[in-house]
Amino acid sequence: MDHQEIARQFAACIACSQQICRHFAPRLGIDDSLALRMAAAFGSGMGHAGTCGCFTGAMLVLGLRFGPHESATASACTERLAGEIRRFEGLFRQAHGSLLCRDILGIDISSPEGLARACAQGLFSSVCAPLVARTCALLECGWEGPRVEGSPETPGPGAADAPCPQRP
Repeated sequence: MDHQEIARQFAACIACSQQICRHFAPRLGIDDSLALRMAAAFGSGMGHAGTCGCFTGAMLVLGLRFGPHESATASACTERLAGEIRRFEGLFRQAHGSLLCRDILGIDISSPEGLARACAQGLFSSVCAPLVARTCALLECGWEGPRVEGSPETPGPGAADAPCPQRP
């Protein structure tokens, strides 16, 4: 993702979590509107500088990509999803030191004063925009080529080899 486009989306009130989901919507078989709506409550650390919106957006993407969608494969998909979550969480923590918005930004944006300081320091451009791009890049690791209906997902590095059919 282009940093300038990410900044434009922030300026248009498209939160970090929404940008992550919107980026992957075509590959997940969902439309732009659904991607924006399903991730709307997760930006800015769920609105109180808690779990980073990039991370929660990534969890939504992983859930749609690997989550169980039929009872016949629920166990295998759940196991695979858990492995993908652990893998991604490790990569995210290693890259950013925390899952918390306030720790990553160094400012608690849940208060009007903290939000004003973050804006004055340009943190949404200097920290959040690159974070959106890096989160998308981490999610794209192991996601090779267009998805083919009926074929199992290609596991990312360290993913369980359990079969998990393609989500329709």
